[in-house]
Amino acid sequence: MPAYDLVDSKTYRATILGENARIASVETSRGCPYNCEFCSASAMWGHAWRFKSNERVIEELGFIKSLGYNWVFFVDDNFVVPFKYEERLKLLDAIIENGLNEINFIIQIRADIISKHPEIAKKLADAGVRVAFMGIESGSEEVLNSMRKGLRKNDTLRAVQLLSEQGIITYGGVIIGAPYESRKDRKATYKFVQMLGDHGLDALQISIYTPLPGSDSFYKALKERSLLTLNWGLYDVLRPVIRTKEKLWRLYFESREKTYMFYFKKWLHSVMGKAEEYSKPVLSSAKGYVVRRMPHYIKNFLKLPVESFLVQKRILNSAKKLDESTIRILEEVYTRHVMAYLRMFHEAMNQKRKTKV
Repeated sequence: MPAYDLVDSKTYRATILGENARIASVETSRGCPYNCEFCSASAMWGHAWRFKSNERVIEELGFIKSLGYNWVFFVDDNFVVPFKYEERLKLLDAIIENGLNEINFIIQIRADIISKHPEIAKKLADAGVRVAFMGIESGSEEVLNSMRKGLRKNDTLRAVQLLSEQGIITYGGVIIGAPYESRKDRKATYKFVQMLGDHGLDALQISIYTPLPGSDSFYKALKERSLLTLNWGLYDVLRPVIRTKEKLWRLYFESREKTYMFYFKKWLHSVMGKAEEYSKPVLSSAKGYVVRRMPHYIKNFLKLPVESFLVQKRILNSAKKLDESTIRILEEVYTRHVMAYLRMFHEAMNQKRKTKV
C-alpha cells in the first residue's frame, strides 16, 4: 500500500476542478498491449497488461478517501483493455457498492473501447468518472495508420458523444509534426477537433511529435539522422526536436494557436447557447478558473509569434551539439535491447512448446 498518509493532501490541489479539489494519483495496472510507434509506454512497462486485484484497488481508494482526497487520477495508460473488459466492469460495480463513487475520477481510455461497448459510458459515470482523456492523435486516417494507432475517426466521434451524454468531460490529445504527416494532414486534424468540439469534446491538448527514447520513433529518427538534439529538457512534447517537412517555428506556433482557437470557439458557442446539449456541471469551476487566468492567456497569445522563432533558434543551436559517437552508442543500446527482447520471446515460445508436449 502506498504511504498516502505521509503527504499533505492540501498540497495536491487541482484548482481548475474546484477550490477544494484535492487529487491523488492511483495506479491500478501496468503495461500496454497496443503498439503505437510514437509511444514509450511499452518500452517502460512492457506489452503485458497486469493489474491489481479489485479488492486491492478498493482498499486503496477507501484509504485515500479517509485522508480527504475528493479526486483521483487513475494513471493507467489504458484504464480498460479488451481482454479484461468484464474485470473492469466488476471494479466499477465494486466502487459503486462501496460508496466510493463519491470520489471524482479521471481516467485515460481508448475511444474504440467506448465505441464498441457503449454501455460502459453510463457505468463509468455511475462509478464517479468525471473526466476521460482519449488519444485522438490525428484527423487523417493515413497518419493514424502510420502511427499504428489502430483507431478510426468514427470511433472517436462516437466515444465523445457517448461520454458527453453521460456528463463526462472529454479531453482529447492530438499529435502534429510527424515525419510522415503533410500540411494537408494537419489541416484535417484541426478540422476534425473543431468538429469534435461541436459534438461534446471539452478540452484539447495539441502535442508536437516527439521521438521519446524507447519508442520505435526514436530509433527510426536515430537511423535516419533526423534528431536535432539530445537535450532531454526539450523532449517535452511541446517543442519539435526532429527534422520534418515543416518549419519548426510553424509547428510550435500552430500547436498553441489552434489550441487557443479551439477554446475560443467553445466559448463563443456557450455565449450563443449552442453548447447546452452537452452541459456538464463540473465545467462551471473550470470556466471560473479560465476567466481568472484570462490576462495570462492573452499575454501568451500576443507573444506567440516571437516566442515561436526563439524556440526554433534554441533547438537549432542545440543541434550543433549532436555528435555521431553519441548516436552510435544509442544505436548499439537499441540493438542490444531488441536482441535481448527477441531472445526472451524465443525462450518463452520454446518453453510453451515444451509445456504442451
